[in-house]
Amino acid sequence: MSFSDRFYLNIARATALALAGIALILTSPIAAQGEGRKIFTRNQKTVLILRTHFEEQSTGSGSAFVVAYKDRKFLITDYYGISSGYFFLEAGQKKIHKLEVLRVNDMGGIAILTFPSIDSYAAVPLEKYEPLRGEKVYAMGFPGVPGTSELSLTITDGLVSNDRVLLPEAGPSSRRFIQVSAALDVGNHGGPIFGEAGRLIGMATGGVVNEQSVNLVVPAADLMREIDQIDEKQTMNAEQAEAAVRERIDLIAEAVREKRVLDYGYFYSPEYKLNIYSDLRGMHDRVYSAHRLMRSRKPPTTDAALDIVREYLDPDEFLYYLILMSYYRTHPSDNFDTVLFEVSLNPFLASQLYLSGRFMFLIHEISSQNRKFTNEKFEYVSHTVDRIEFDSRLRNADVELTVQAKSYRFPVKLKFTREWGNWFLTPVYNYSKLLRED
Repeated sequence: MSFSDRFYLNIARATALALAGIALILTSPIAAQGEGRKIFTRNQKTVLILRTHFEEQSTGSGSAFVVAYKDRKFLITDYYGISSGYFFLEAGQKKIHKLEVLRVNDMGGIAILTFPSIDSYAAVPLEKYEPLRGEKVYAMGFPGVPGTSELSLTITDGLVSNDRVLLPEAGPSSRRFIQVSAALDVGNHGGPIFGEAGRLIGMATGGVVNEQSVNLVVPAADLMREIDQIDEKQTMNAEQAEAAVRERIDLIAEAVREKRVLDYGYFYSPEYKLNIYSDLRGMHDRVYSAHRLMRSRKPPTTDAALDIVREYLDPDEFLYYLILMSYYRTHPSDNFDTVLFEVSLNPFLASQLYLSGRFMFLIHEISSQNRKFTNEKFEYVSHTVDRIEFDSRLRNADVELTVQAKSYRFPVKLKFTREWGNWFLTPVYNYSKLLRED
C-alpha cells in the first residue's frame, strides 16, 4: 500500500462517518491541573477549525493553527484537508474565507497559509524541537462530534512511540515522520502536537490503515523548511522553475516504475480536481448501477463480469470502474458499495482515482502505439527530458519526454502548472474523448 493511499483511506472513511453522524471523539484523561491543562490553556486560542465544502455541501473538517516564525505569523494545516474541497476557517463565531495558500508540500502533507487578520491571533512559537522516544505528548484539535456539526477543541495525550518513521513511497528521498500514541481523529489532522515542556513537535497528519495507534506527526523542522521556501513575490527564475519541474517528473516516474497506479492522479492540480468532481458524481451513479446489474446476473468469470459492466458504461466510466475496483482490492472493506460511497463523498479522492485511470490509459496507449514489433508488456526503465518550455510568467510548462521501456522507447508530452507554490500536472488531452488533443 502506497504512502498517499494510507492517508486517503483515513480521510475518505472519516468523512463518510462524520457525514453519517457517527464519528467518535477520541480522548484520554488528563489531570485537571497537570501539564496538559497548562498546554491547553496556553494554546487554545491558536487552534482553529478548518471546514471544507463543495457546492454548499460539507465535505469534512480538520484543524489548523497559527505559528510565529522569524517575526511573522503563518497558518499551518494538513494539505489533504484543503485539497478535499473549498475551505474556510472558524474562529469562535467568526468565519474567515479570505485565505491565501502560500505553499504546499503535497507529498509531506503540509500547507502554509495566511489571512488578513492573522497578526491579531495568538501564535505557537515554531522552532526546531526533536522529541525523544517515550516522551509525553499532547495533541490539540477538533475531532468530530456524534450527530452534530458543532466542534469542540480537545486535548489528548500519549507518548512518542518512534521518533523516526520513514515512508519510502513518499518520494525518492524517504520522508520522516514522528509516531505518537495519542489518539488522533481525522478532525485532529492539521492540528499541533506538543512535547512535555509545551514545545511544538509538529503537525498531526494521517495514520496507517489497519494499524493500532500508528498516528503520524510532521516534524517542526519540516514546517520550518517549507516556510523558508515560500516565494510570495513570485521571483522564481527559469533555472529554479526547471529544477522544480524536473523534480516533479522524477516523482511521477518513480510512481510509474513502482506500478503505483492509484497514485498517478495524485500529481494533478488541486484546482483541476475540484473542477472535474461535478462530473464524477454523476459517473458514480452510473458505475454503481452497472456494478449492481453485473452482480444480479451472477457471471461465472471475472472476464464475463467485466464484459457486462463494459456494455453499460462509456470508456471513461469503465476505466474509472477498473480503478475503483483496484482501490477496493487494496483497501479492506465490507463490500464494493461501501467503498464507492466513501469515495463519492471525497472530491479529492474521487478525482485522484479518476485521473489515475486516465494517466494510466495515456501511458499504456502511447506505449502500445510505439511497440510495433514486440508484444512486450510495458515496463518503465528510464526517461530523458527532451524539452521544457515555460510561459512568460513561469506559471505553466510544456514538457516533452522520451520514455525507455525494456526494448523500445516512446515520446510523452506533459503539461504542468504552478499552484500553491508547487508544480502540478494538468491535462494534455480532453478526458471525455480518449487521447483527443485539446
